[in-house]
Amino acid sequence: MTDWLSTAEAADLLGVTPRTVYMIIDSGQLAAYRFGRVIRLRAEDVQRYLDDGGDGLAGVAARN
Repeated sequence: MTDWLSTAEAADLLGVTPRTVYMIIDSGQLAAYRFGRVIRLRAEDVQRYLDDGGDGLAGVAARN
């Protein structure tokens, strides 16, 4: 069974703001799923992002 996280929960795990989570999602570095108006992330995807270094924030910040 898949554990789903809100963007706020994912932000807490990643140590960033929810806005930064949206930027990471928009950059394609982290998958997100929309259920109606709600966006959810799979816990295993967030953990994989962290395990892979999770340092795509520099690239995201450079684009904005």
